[in-house]
Amino acid sequence: MKGKKIRLALVISTLILVSVISTITIRSVSATKTNASRAFSLATQNTDTFTGSVARYEVDYFEIANVEPGLMELSVSWGNSYDIDCYICETADYTNYLARGYTTSNPETCSYNIQTAGTYYIAVRMYTWYASSTSYTATVTYYSGSSGGDTIAPSVSITDPVNGATVSGSISITATASDNVGVDYVQCKVDSGTWVQDSTSPYSWSLDTTAISDGSHIIYVEAYDAAGNVGTDSITINVDNSGGTNNQLTSGQTVTGNLAAQYDTEMWYIIVNEGATSMRTVLTCGSADFDVYGRLGAEPTTTTYDWRGYTSGGEDVTFNNPEAGTWYIMVRSYSGTGDYQLTVTVEEPLQPNPDPEKIAVFFWASDAGAQWIIDEYWGVLQNEGYSIIFNFEDTSDFAADFATVDNYVGSEDTVFFYLFGHGNNDGTDSYTAFAPSSSIVYSSQFRTLMDGIDTVRKAFLIESCHSGGFPEDFQAAPYLAMSTSDQTHNAYAVGTLPNEGIFSNAFFNHVADGYNAVESFYYARQVVFDGATSDTYMQYPLISDYSDYVWFA
Repeated sequence: MKGKKIRLALVISTLILVSVISTITIRSVSATKTNASRAFSLATQNTDTFTGSVARYEVDYFEIANVEPGLMELSVSWGNSYDIDCYICETADYTNYLARGYTTSNPETCSYNIQTAGTYYIAVRMYTWYASSTSYTATVTYYSGSSGGDTIAPSVSITDPVNGATVSGSISITATASDNVGVDYVQCKVDSGTWVQDSTSPYSWSLDTTAISDGSHIIYVEAYDAAGNVGTDSITINVDNSGGTNNQLTSGQTVTGNLAAQYDTEMWYIIVNEGATSMRTVLTCGSADFDVYGRLGAEPTTTTYDWRGYTSGGEDVTFNNPEAGTWYIMVRSYSGTGDYQLTVTVEEPLQPNPDPEKIAVFFWASDAGAQWIIDEYWGVLQNEGYSIIFNFEDTSDFAADFATVDNYVGSEDTVFFYLFGHGNNDGTDSYTAFAPSSSIVYSSQFRTLMDGIDTVRKAFLIESCHSGGFPEDFQAAPYLAMSTSDQTHNAYAVGTLPNEGIFSNAFFNHVADGYNAVESFYYARQVVFDGATSDTYMQYPLISDYSDYVWFA
């Protein structure tokens, strides 16, 4: 099941309207399928009903001319268990919709508050991929009026930076917004500055904090719908640009640099908030011997520092309970030259948040995948609004890591797991491992741990050989469970390991293109089989979808 998914429009379950009927003309245009043609008589009225049929992935379009500003409602019903979606569009292109009904409900409904007079289209599309031809009835109802009765303001929330954060250099401000009909645009300003608009979700703006004074500042955002209703949010940030370097680090994200001569240095910095429990710094530098130094509040030297990594080759240093403030990280060539990679990860206790959070969890084995792969998928999920991400590499205690995640999950949160390791089966359960030493997790054990997570929105994708037992063990609500193979076949990576899984590569790329998890699963499955010129890349993905929530898109 797709579950409830709303981006530009929510279903309006109750309408209390004083309507003035306006004249519109509804007529059919060509459907995208080629095996049917219909010609409806022109109808001049404020409601009209049509019947037709669609098979899997087919779309029928109907043109609605002479539409004046007002509220347009669309309802589509059919007589079986298949899943049909409906759309209101400006052109005969359902992918460029103004509003859509995209749930598993029958009838499927959506509405849009028309602001500009003109011609619009409705679309009826079969979502079920295995469906045969199915008859439907589509009803369009129109209420005239400048606002169509919309008096509900959008909701808007600043997601980054967090309230009270200390920032410096160039930062990105991001916000999410939703509305019962549709968000028109979101605007942002700092203090009494100029409003800057963004009309594309996720909403973001760049801020050069060096252009404003150090100290406390307020970021404001406002979200508007087409009827002029407005929702607001604001946070306070602390600007501190006293460090003298613009090389800011983000926790858990890898940056690259180059030292061209022996004893060359390069300086970075990272903001650490109150209550941090550890700061881990990982430096890789190929065959060279580079060292790393850390200091709070000022740039370190080889003689003045709070901690350092000073072994041969690269470095891996964990500094416990770092104080809050700006930490400066210096990379120095002890011998050799060349490129390096630097990752600083700050572990901080998550504060209780009354607002729902999107949480992503990565379990992966470094001899199966690589950090750049996780970074790529990490970025996709961040763009989908996942603001809390756990990254467990080569774990030796899977259950303890799972308990760490469970401590931060609230009943209204959304949790998506990605697992990338080595797998097999014991005849009953599938299992996978995330460390060379091997921390083995059986599918039945994973089900028990997932049942303990305090939310009804739980999903996972596992890229592992013989992993079909995982979705087989999740044949119940509220889960979406996806594997890249069944219990008897392998799952393969792109190129020599460690590298990227074929299935996951296609799946996350499709998510990044704007599709939901179920659509991306079937797309990735088709990619795997279409690209299989031999048994080498054959996989047999399985899915168990009992979720009432649409993941992504």
